[in-house]
This record gives sequence, structure tokens and C-alpha cells, in this order.
Amino acid sequence: GLGMGLLTNPEKEDAPDHTAVAKWTYSPMLSATVHYAFHFVFEMSHYSHIEASCDNGMLWNPHAQGQPQEKELRFEQGEPLCWMPDINGMWLRKAAKSAKVTFTIFDGEEVVGKGVLDIVRIGVENGQSCFYEARLTDTDTLALLQEENSFAAYIVGTDKDLPGDEEVGLISENVTVTGTPLEMAKEVVSKQFAQMEESEYINWRIDSLTEEYYYQTSIEILNDRAVTVYQLEYSFLVKDSENSKPTENSTIDKDGWVSAQSPNTYLCVVKDGGALSYMMLTVNDCAPGDEAFTEELKRMLGVGPETAEDYYSVATSASAKEVEEFAFSIKEDVLLKDWESLSVKLAYPIQIGGKLVKSSEEFLAMDIDGKLNQAFVDGIAAESCREMFCNYQGIMMGTTGQIWIASVDNGFGQWELKVIALNGLILQPE
Repeated sequence: GLGMGLLTNPEKEDAPDHTAVAKWTYSPMLSATVHYAFHFVFEMSHYSHIEASCDNGMLWNPHAQGQPQEKELRFEQGEPLCWMPDINGMWLRKAAKSAKVTFTIFDGEEVVGKGVLDIVRIGVENGQSCFYEARLTDTDTLALLQEENSFAAYIVGTDKDLPGDEEVGLISENVTVTGTPLEMAKEVVSKQFAQMEESEYINWRIDSLTEEYYYQTSIEILNDRAVTVYQLEYSFLVKDSENSKPTENSTIDKDGWVSAQSPNTYLCVVKDGGALSYMMLTVNDCAPGDEAFTEELKRMLGVGPETAEDYYSVATSASAKEVEEFAFSIKEDVLLKDWESLSVKLAYPIQIGGKLVKSSEEFLAMDIDGKLNQAFVDGIAAESCREMFCNYQGIMMGTTGQIWIASVDNGFGQWELKVIALNGLILQPE
């Protein structure tokens, strides 16, 4: 299991402890979402959605289409409720001093739980971080808990009649890594799970988290940043294991857990002074410590000579930095199979697999996972996203031009980088 302990009242063990405190540090300069939004994860498997509102700051759903930020939001099952200080461009010391987040948990149309999260700012440090505490109130059936050194807080049911006895999000007993790296790995896997088809997958599990390599701060190529690289292996539980079949690059065990076989996924934990952040690196043909792996890590960290700003000027007016960041985001989408994220980066209509696709909805309805061409994925995995081939038609990604990107008129007189061609994404019927 998650290895968390319920923070209970010693005088009355059976009651939820509303004095329990969850702590969080707001550090918007760091890259991980856990640093700029307070995540509340609902460890209840039998609910459909949560409706929430806040009186200060802003609610955010990073897993929903468009990543909405509103005072009132809906969160589907498995999506963490995220609250963020709404500073509107002001200094951190003016970030929200307090907030009340009121939420209702539904199972269909039935209300199965309610509560209020009282969030209070307790300090500011060096103008770069704010410290917050949260308490759960106005509930008799829910409790707040938090693992030591965890970025997220967890809300669980304490009433035996309340749905939620099946744990969502499992950690294999073989995993010995704890603390911050494990919390980061949980965020990665739970985020991918939230983007998967709910009718097909019902749980996620971290099978292995192994430290593979350590880049010391003394290594100048990383600009005095230390990077610890962990290999991450995880799997998802299918709802109907009897009728599910593995794809070309996955396996399914007797219990219905589906695991990817390639490419290798690495969690790179970056320590820059006292600040921690993480990046994901997915590769096929190299390993931590290898020259190719190190060069890719350097590129992600922005180390080394940058591509000349006008390198892609024959194809676009966008700077090299903009082009390469966009290309890398596409590469991440493909390797993580985040088709929803990729769908908003396509220029429609677009030809895919002999079909003219006119919208993101049509793209997401194509059963891409079931027809995915592994050669396409391998070609994008090998792309460095640096100094890519370009001509007047666009910029090429992949070993054989699997993806082409270019600046496209968005219909409002503005030019945006978009994917204009996906060649060989899905397998063609024989």
C-alpha cells in the first residue's frame, strides 16, 4: 500500500482528527506542479466526481482539458483537487493569506461526503517561497493525512459505510526508495492514470523505483546541479482482464496488470542549491551515465551551447528556443502516450492513417493505443530536438520525418507552432 498512517486523535481513535495538519510550500519558480499548487488526493475508489469552490486563491485542474483555473471546479475520480494562491502578478508576500475550499463528493448523483479545507499561510522565505498549512473541517466521515516529507495531502473515508475501502494507487513492496523521489514518482504515474480511459483502467501501481546513477554537483556540465536518476517501472490494472490483450510493447499478467516493455522511463531528481525538482526522460538505446543519456539530460537542463536563435528562420519566425521547447513537449506527449495533450498541438484538418481528422475530438476517438506503430515511437524517442532539419515547408522530427511542425495562422491573425504532419502514427490494416 501507500504506507501512510492516519493522523488520529489519541483520546478517541475511531474519530477523524480534524486538528491534523497538512503542510505545503508554494515555490512557483520550480518546475513540478506540486510546487505551485497544493494537491489534495482523495483515496476513495467508489466516487464519480468532486465539486469544489474556494473563497480565496484559485482552484486548478491540471488534468482537465485546458487546465482550467476557476473559483468553482469539478474534479473527476482520480484527479487531485488542486488549490493555488492567486497572486495576479504580485509579490509572493501578497499571495493569498488564507482560503476555505468547500467540496462535495458524489457517486453519480448521490452525495457521499462533504468537507471544508481551511488553508492558512504561515510564512514567507526569501521572497521565493510561501508556507501553508491545511486542516479538514465540517465533516464526520473524512480525515486528512500526510506522509512525512510528502508534497501532497490525502483525504480518506473513516466511516465503514462510506465507499473508499479499495485503495487507488499502490506501491509494490519491492520499492525501497522513500521520501521526495517516491512522491514525485507518484505524481508522474497518477497523472498518467488520470488521463487514461476510465472505463478500461481502474488502478495504478509503482512496481519499481531504482536509483541508477548520480551526477555530482562537481560535474561542470550540469552547471553545479546534482541529478539523481531513478529507473521507474509502473503498471495499470485493466477492468476486464479476460478480454484484454497486450499491445506490441506491453505485457499483461494473470491479475490484469499491464506494464510497458519499452522505452525505459527515468525519473531525474534535480537538486539546485536547496531546491528540488524533477524531469522525466524516456529513452530506448542508452542508459544513465552514457554519453547519449548525459547529452539529453544536458539539453533538458539547458546546459551547453544553444541553437542559434534564427536557426529555423527558413521555416518560421519563432525563435530556436521556442521551436525546440515545442518539439520536446511533442516528444514527451508521444513517449508518455498523452494523446490529449498532443491533440491540442495539431493543425486541423490533418491526415492520419489515410483519414482526414478535423478536430481534437476525432483524433482522440481513433483508438491510437490499439493501433500505435512502435516504429513511429522509436523514431521520436531518438529525436534530440536540437538543430532539427528544416526547410520552407517546416521542421522535421524523427529519424524519417515522423512529425513535421510549422507556424500556422490560428484564424485570428496570429501565428502559432503546430504539428502539420503525423507520418506512420498508426499501423495500417494489411
